[in-house]
Amino acid sequence: MERTDFIENRTDVIKNIYTLYSYLRSNSEEERDWALNRCKQGKWYIVEPFGNMLFFAPSRFVGYKNNNIAKHTENHGDGTQTNEYFRRNKLYKISENEFLSKQFKNFMLSIGIKKESAQFFIPYNQDISDLQSDHKCYFICPTHCSGQKEDAWKSFFKKGIMAIGWNDTDYSNYNFGRNNKRICG
Repeated sequence: MERTDFIENRTDVIKNIYTLYSYLRSNSEEERDWALNRCKQGKWYIVEPFGNMLFFAPSRFVGYKNNNIAKHTENHGDGTQTNEYFRRNKLYKISENEFLSKQFKNFMLSIGIKKESAQFFIPYNQDISDLQSDHKCYFICPTHCSGQKEDAWKSFFKKGIMAIGWNDTDYSNYNFGRNNKRICG
């Protein structure tokens, strides 16, 4: 079945990667098994650096906006469409490299999967040397300045910077006036 709710940018992809890995780390055996099966069945994987670690996620799952178990189970879409979307929109490019293959095998073993082969997409504006170099990963809170919380969060959102909070609440349709005390207080 065809899906047209493609991601718009790398931030959307990263959000889906976090969703998939939250299932892998879930207390629910059903969620863990579902996520492990997605990782086992993948043929093409998106590669994203997080600090000094590379994360690998099946391109079909991360290629659709705000994907989750329910949406993916109802209609998993077509990996050839997501892969073409990544290339056409210059979000990711194909990369074949022994370094990626080795990192992939190690990553998959870390989640209990033995998988020998895969194909990879890396961020369009990066090359293998970027993925091999050390990275720093900072988590910053844009709300430390009194009276400037709203502007800080809007700035993060506008610039495509991922802001991570501690609640499992979806703030996609966040309204500063209505929810401000709950989030910031």
